[in-house]
Amino acid sequence: LVQDSVQQALVLVEKLIAKHPNVAFAYTLKGLAHSRLENNGEAIVAYERTLELLPNSPAALVGLGDVYARLEKWGKARDYFDKAVQIDPFDLEAHQRMGDMAMMRSDPDRAANAFANLVLLAPERVDFRHKWAMSLVTSGQTQQAVAVYEAILDLKAEDMEALIRLAALHLGLGERDPLTRDVHRIKAVNYLNQAHEINPDNQ
Repeated sequence: LVQDSVQQALVLVEKLIAKHPNVAFAYTLKGLAHSRLENNGEAIVAYERTLELLPNSPAALVGLGDVYARLEKWGKARDYFDKAVQIDPFDLEAHQRMGDMAMMRSDPDRAANAFANLVLLAPERVDFRHKWAMSLVTSGQTQQAVAVYEAILDLKAEDMEALIRLAALHLGLGERDPLTRDVHRIKAVNYLNQAHEINPDNQ
């Protein structure tokens, strides 16, 4: 599965299940393989079998949420992601899926909450901070987004995306408030200069 040899993985999993029909994780792997192949019905059956054997399996719940999200059954998908988080509040996959789906469904406030949880659970992950910042921008929480991008630069001083987005955010803040426009423009120029020094060819 890691190497994306899904059909081969499915054959191996079926052999495992034939020998050990009550191993819950085998059905989770089967569900994942079918999900990768977009065999949605087979994936649902496999994940549900996992839950029969192991009712509190976050992996199976997240897997079911993924399938229902692909089928655009958003309510069911959210219910499964929610249940996975309730069972294991430290499950990164469940929080990430909640956030990604919320952004896709134009619910940036819910997305911001999910991504904020991700950052609390994995503060070293810069990609989670980027997702959080983008959801904050989309929900109109510009100042909070600025703080998140600044925190990204504390972790990774040469993060081009954070530098460029901070410049854009400061320009926007300056346009909203003429009294602080010059201050924000100076900050924007400073961030763009830093980005230019890192990569002069970046247009």
